[in-house]
Amino acid sequence: MVRTMKVDPIVTACTSLIFAISMTRRFHLSEAQGFSIDLLSRDFLQSPSLVSSSMSSERVTNALRRSFNRVNVLTQDYARLPSTDVFPDKGEYLMKFSIGTPPVETLAIADTGSDLTWIRCNRPSSLCLHQKAPLFEPTHSSTYKPISCTSSPCNSLLGSAFCDGFKGICRYTAEYGDGSFSNGDLAAETMKLGTVTIPNVTIGCGYHDKSSFGASASGIAGLGGGKASLITKMGPLIRGKFSYCLVPHLSEMSKSSKMSFGDHAVVSGHNVVTTPIVARPPNTFYFLTLEAITIGNKRIDLMALLRFHNGMVPSHLERETSS
Repeated sequence: MVRTMKVDPIVTACTSLIFAISMTRRFHLSEAQGFSIDLLSRDFLQSPSLVSSSMSSERVTNALRRSFNRVNVLTQDYARLPSTDVFPDKGEYLMKFSIGTPPVETLAIADTGSDLTWIRCNRPSSLCLHQKAPLFEPTHSSTYKPISCTSSPCNSLLGSAFCDGFKGICRYTAEYGDGSFSNGDLAAETMKLGTVTIPNVTIGCGYHDKSSFGASASGIAGLGGGKASLITKMGPLIRGKFSYCLVPHLSEMSKSSKMSFGDHAVVSGHNVVTTPIVARPPNTFYFLTLEAITIGNKRIDLMALLRFHNGMVPSHLERETSS
């Protein structure tokens, strides 16, 4: 990552086709590694009938509405944004992976704006919304290990983790801007992404959950840049690199998009350009320096920070920036 001077205002933006991140980590591999998984459209999973091209305008309208709702909250007060300020019901794409031994297939919203990966779990006192997939049952997994209060994963979730002194295990709480929440236990568990199996991944096993991302998703996949994120936890395997290529909204939704990790994440070609990622707290978010935009033949110099968030379709500028 390249550090740069502090610049304002903050600009929130998104990506529609390709998004690539390459971050330097303190890991070394003797052999190149990489893998890819499918990203599934939120609209297709919830309403397969929308595959018809005649419904494309409705799909775009729904996506724009979700994006504007998110921006209204994100821009209220940037200074207060913690790593848990993510809006799971507004996610556009879901990633498929398996959790536990034996593996249980799970769909979670891929979110570059948060760190913690959590899924809905089952126990008699669970308070969770209805979902199509079975709830994950930790007692049925031979690799599920509760995380202790003194462990580094518990301490890495500042403001989101706390100790259950009676049981001596670490718990988490995640509260979102729209009133949604999830809380439960932190655990180390085996995760399978595509053909790659990753042991001892920190996850949240959610027992109490109120959210509105529908019955298709089972939780959130945290792809931010913080210590607790899935990207950081896979450091030795992917060396901090991931990218995704999204099928356009107006295309046939039955075609899946792709998310790639490690060496598979390298995007190459004649028209590919790169730009440094700016390091700025909180580490969860990914920033670029936006130097200028051109409207017609007029160039407007900005020198603003641009924040990538994969849950929004259009790009957004603060009123002070665009006026």
